[in-house]
Amino acid sequence: ALSPVHKHRAFYILSPNMYPQHIMTCHKKSGIIVIMEPPNKEKNMDGTLNYIRLPLAGAYNVRDLGGYAAQGNKVTRWHVFLRADALSSLTENDVSFLLSYGVTDVIDLRSSGEAGARPDAISGHPSISYHHVPFRSRTVVTDISSGTSLDMGNGYVALLKERETVCTLFSILASAPGCALFHCTAGKDRTGILAMLLLGLAGVARQDIIANYISTSVYNSANPEYSHLPWSPGSAFSDSSYIDPLLEAYAMRLMYSLPEYINQPIKYIEETYGGSYSRYLLSCGIERATLGRILEKFI
Repeated sequence: ALSPVHKHRAFYILSPNMYPQHIMTCHKKSGIIVIMEPPNKEKNMDGTLNYIRLPLAGAYNVRDLGGYAAQGNKVTRWHVFLRADALSSLTENDVSFLLSYGVTDVIDLRSSGEAGARPDAISGHPSISYHHVPFRSRTVVTDISSGTSLDMGNGYVALLKERETVCTLFSILASAPGCALFHCTAGKDRTGILAMLLLGLAGVARQDIIANYISTSVYNSANPEYSHLPWSPGSAFSDSSYIDPLLEAYAMRLMYSLPEYINQPIKYIEETYGGSYSRYLLSCGIERATLGRILEKFI
């Protein structure tokens, strides 16, 4: 049962891997209830199985895009595309599991500075093709560095206008011989937009695309690197009155994956391209044959 404070306009986000020992915390100001999982432990995992979230020890937001209802009464295939957070802390068991899961290509969407400071643990593996393709908008970077109020939805639309980068990314995804994993740092913004485009191209329903995005902050709340921050969903200090309200509001825009954030780029596709993701992708210079290869693999 929820206490009285938890009953007021609470927005529930539950993990598909939830167990009774999980901890429930509530951020009073946002009304978001977060289910936190215990830290991952090393274990033997079967890479032939299908996982919603891959249970890795060194990454917390690695998820398969398989299992969604798609166009033509089909379902998106498992072991084709993985979205992820940073891979710099992967263990040897994690790397072995990703290889057994079928990963052949890793696309690093981070900036050169991010990738240089925390290189992917899997990038030098002989069985992996590593592609560093920074996916960023100058507008968003300027807003963050200058302290300007950041609108996450507008930032996502700005990413969609980086058409040359989008074209490069889809060319790599189409050419991957096995499972392609793409990631940024938190696996939320840059990764979230690329996941949205893949799901949208496959004809996945709007509500499923949004649901795929908003679960990000739930999984990241279990990451110790984020849980110590005062504005993190799982932080013991998330309700502290000592936090500067302006700093907290700004930081929450960066940390949380709220529906209205991803709704804005979806609306942009709907209003500008009639809801056709293929029309948008073709406008980026991607060839129809490339989109065809992705769809053949994915659904």
